[in-house]
Amino acid sequence: MSMEKNSSRRRAIKVIGSAVGGLVVGAAIGYLAKPAELIEKTVTATITVPGTTVTAKETVTQTVTVGGPTTVVTTTPTTVVTTPTTVVTTPSPTIKPGKITFWHCESYDPTAKAFVRLADKFAQKYPGSSVDISVLAWADVGPKIASALAAGAPPEVAMGTFSWISKFADMGVEMILDDLYSYWGNDVFEASADMCYYKGHYYAVHCTIACDLLVVRKDFWEQYVDMPWPGLKKRLSWSEWLTALDQLTRPDKGIWGLDLAGKTRYFIDEDTWMSVGATGGAWYDDQGRVDFDNDKVIQGIEYYGELTKHCPPGWEGRDYLDTFSSLVTGRVAAVYGWPRAIGYIEQYAPAEIANQDVFGVILKPAPPGGRDFTQIDDNTWHVFSNSKNPDLGKEWLKFFMEPDNYVEWCKDVPIHLMPIRKSALDKLKQVRADYFAKWGSWLDCQQYYIDRGAALPTMGFRKIKVDGGLMWDYLLPYVFELRESGIIADMAMDVAMGRKSPQDAARDAQKRAVELLISKGYKDYVP
Repeated sequence: MSMEKNSSRRRAIKVIGSAVGGLVVGAAIGYLAKPAELIEKTVTATITVPGTTVTAKETVTQTVTVGGPTTVVTTTPTTVVTTPTTVVTTPSPTIKPGKITFWHCESYDPTAKAFVRLADKFAQKYPGSSVDISVLAWADVGPKIASALAAGAPPEVAMGTFSWISKFADMGVEMILDDLYSYWGNDVFEASADMCYYKGHYYAVHCTIACDLLVVRKDFWEQYVDMPWPGLKKRLSWSEWLTALDQLTRPDKGIWGLDLAGKTRYFIDEDTWMSVGATGGAWYDDQGRVDFDNDKVIQGIEYYGELTKHCPPGWEGRDYLDTFSSLVTGRVAAVYGWPRAIGYIEQYAPAEIANQDVFGVILKPAPPGGRDFTQIDDNTWHVFSNSKNPDLGKEWLKFFMEPDNYVEWCKDVPIHLMPIRKSALDKLKQVRADYFAKWGSWLDCQQYYIDRGAALPTMGFRKIKVDGGLMWDYLLPYVFELRESGIIADMAMDVAMGRKSPQDAARDAQKRAVELLISKGYKDYVP
């Protein structure tokens, strides 16, 4: 892949190959995306060289009750003696053996165990090396990486978000990954690569392709809503969607129109951001300065407040997994969620309704003059140059991204963990053809957004002119602090809970954001 940026870089990702004929999809076997509360301790597994012992350092059992089904996630200490291979691949002479620390947020057991197996293979390829794996709750990753960097002890590789790129690149702690992209060449979807490009270099690797979807109980829709099922044929207006939610909300029957995750700031940020994005607006101006106090932001947070009126009582104390429990058990008619939801549906819904004919997807509504807008998977791999063994960390990332290894991780959640490498995606479609043939509308909906360039990372709205070139606005240097500040969630919840009008909430958020940016040394980004 050329290191030069050009206008073609933003081409749409094409993820549907002729081998599967278009209307195909993979089902997620496991937990939903964004499993923020599943694991509250760090679970560590150390993989040493072949012929030695592989031991999980502690047992952690978290029981998660999600308003209906109860799920137990357990990591059990194991002792496995590996058998030395007769053929050892000699590592590159520039790669010195050693230990690396690897952070990820895959709390679903099959995908977490895939990392353990791959770490074992890596140790076989690089004798004398080991991978120390830590599984973190997603909501904890930002604060923990900030603390680790402050202490001068970051992991070699961590799963993060796109907003990390500019922050840590400007700090000089993000490793430049241009050589990996050169090695992969055109095998990486260009839109994914483009999202990781900052100031002339690639600083991160997009984990997978997936889009946040609006999942609706089609059986409820047909029973209660007096308009045709829109599916992917028509994007409803906000007014039409709110009317449908009015008709779906039937407290006398124990049914509410929508469930939202109001407990965790991270999810409130996302839902608020998508509402603002659908208006065609942004909370940055054309020069990249913070700008909450504008008509589009006010319109977006007012809409968020209207949505919450159709949620069941206590929604503000519910988390992401709770929303899918509500959907599966028939307490609500709709949720915003990721393709991993298929796994939850198949696990907990009665078999006769666990299909796309009941759990359908529709295009996310937009106001008049608005646009198609949703979130693309906001998970990215980062190598930290100030870690102990950054070169070995980069080699681990390269090893993991090889097609066979990549598919080993993706195969249990195939429609969500879709590889950004074309060769790996082709292989995944072969390995999990059954799932890519079962939930066609879910993949088609993702494809709709990707084809239109309407799926962006959280906190991103558009490209803006910076230093004579174009740059994604989520790469503005203050975005990391802004997202971690709680300002966005507070603004949205002040409106949703009736504490402030949308106008007052936006004005107060702007005041707080200006104070934050000045305190952090970003006065050039204050209007």
